[in-house]
Amino acid sequence: MLATGATTPSLRLEVRDDGGVCGVELSSERARRWLSDFTRLPTERWTMRLAHDLATELRVDGGAARFELNCRELRMTRLEVKSGASDVRVVPPQTPGTTIAMFDLGAASLEINVPEAVAAHIRADIGLASLTVDESRFARMSSREFQSREWATASQRVEITIKAGASGIRITQRSSGAMRPS
Repeated sequence: MLATGATTPSLRLEVRDDGGVCGVELSSERARRWLSDFTRLPTERWTMRLAHDLATELRVDGGAARFELNCRELRMTRLEVKSGASDVRVVPPQTPGTTIAMFDLGAASLEINVPEAVAAHIRADIGLASLTVDESRFARMSSREFQSREWATASQRVEITIKAGASGIRITQRSSGAMRPS
């Protein structure tokens, strides 16, 4: 099975098979209508579990939202997150290989908790953003570039690229890979 999940009733799910590549699109009629009733934001929760044994590319396009993406057990080759005013928390994969993780954010909060067994190379192209990186784990290469000391020899790696406006960005190590409670 590619994916399972649970949502609120206003979800629209579309599954496409493009020549052996399966695409799943989730969208919400309620989220599309919220601008017409700006006195309250919609409250929706989507939970999705992806297959662990398939190489996966995940793209998340969102506006004003909160995203918790725990990809620790996935065979993920690419992760792209594009978002505006949002709170984004990510645990990258801890599976063998290299994951390309790209974040394009507006006024957002981004927290990336890199699992202990994963090496990371981090580049940030930021405007009025604050960038906090655990320099005991990720050595500073320049003012906006960091890298794990074991990068060259690691079998589990994540290449992180961040483009952000007025954002708060924090990159840390988590031995458990768990999300921090909110």
